[in-house]
Amino acid sequence: DYALASNPLVQIVLLALIALPLWKGAHHLRHLAIDHGGADRDAFVAPLLYVVASVGSVMSIVSVIRL
Repeated sequence: DYALASNPLVQIVLLALIALPLWKGAHHLRHLAIDHGGADRDAFVAPLLYVVASVGSVMSIVSVIRL
């Protein structure tokens, strides 16, 4: 039963629980790459990581709305 997940407040919390760790992970991976000598590749790595976080966030929005 998805009665709890149909509550808009619960949906916002679910979105935050899914999307925020994606952005935090992208940020940490970016800085890990920079720390390990990847500062010259940051122009490639950063957009790639943040696109993955964006796509994951959009997918989570779609999934939570469909509940």
